[in-house]
Amino acid sequence: MTAQNARKQPRARAVPDDDGDLADGVIRIGDEPEEPRYEELFRLRGQPYEVLANPPASMMLKYFDQVRKRGANAAFSWALEQMVGADAYKALLEDDAVTRADFQQVIDLILGILLGNPETLPKSRATGSRRSGG
Repeated sequence: MTAQNARKQPRARAVPDDDGDLADGVIRIGDEPEEPRYEELFRLRGQPYEVLANPPASMMLKYFDQVRKRGANAAFSWALEQMVGADAYKALLEDDAVTRADFQQVIDLILGILLGNPETLPKSRATGSRRSGG
């Protein structure tokens, strides 16, 4: 078969699945990014601080890249600031009221959220259940 004949061959058509996505095995990324959602993570001296509850996968990948290039501690510091914002990061960094146990809880929650474990989100005060999207 010549190249010219190959071009004249009918191309296989991808068939949409139940969701309307093409069943050609191609992953489609970035059509509609999720809106950032923030949840209260901790209170320090009565001041509430929030965390990004639905970080994009790109943030997780950047975290892994930071681990590879700069080490785990620098990567976590970067991720923490990204997830809680500059004000909360500064409060954790400078307030002597933050104990090691407090900070360990923050570490566990941040890494859990960043790595995609929704069970790590803080419990809702109203219902006592884990908060999820919405």
